[in-house]
Amino acid sequence: MGAWSAEVFGNDAAGDWAYDVPEQGMDAVLSTLQRPLPQAVETEHSGCEVLAAAAVLARLAGADEEVTDDVPEQLETWVEQQRAAGVTVQPEWAAQALAVLQAVLGEDSELAELWEEDEEWTDSVTRLVDFLTPLAAA
Repeated sequence: MGAWSAEVFGNDAAGDWAYDVPEQGMDAVLSTLQRPLPQAVETEHSGCEVLAAAAVLARLAGADEEVTDDVPEQLETWVEQQRAAGVTVQPEWAAQALAVLQAVLGEDSELAELWEEDEEWTDSVTRLVDFLTPLAAA
């Protein structure tokens, strides 16, 4: 994995995934979050993609830079367009994102194994979990 930081979009897999979202739309975000577990997080590549999808969902729901601090500019523009069009995060989307995030942090996650000693990475995932939890319960 080409990683340059512990931030969600600080790697090639998430960056490549983010590049395609504006063209593919919300379906790209939701289909990524709906990948079957634990396969969705078994490889570092797929783990990075599901983290990115969860971050996009959080941003769409109004998360600020403290929760999702590295969203690429073209993706941020797309999120703003979705908000302007009235797209809102549904509780079931947030619940799916939470399930994926818990799996990313779990023992079957290659990504968690790679970052296990990096507190910054764990904190970034935990911030997403903390933000999305009340949305799933709405």
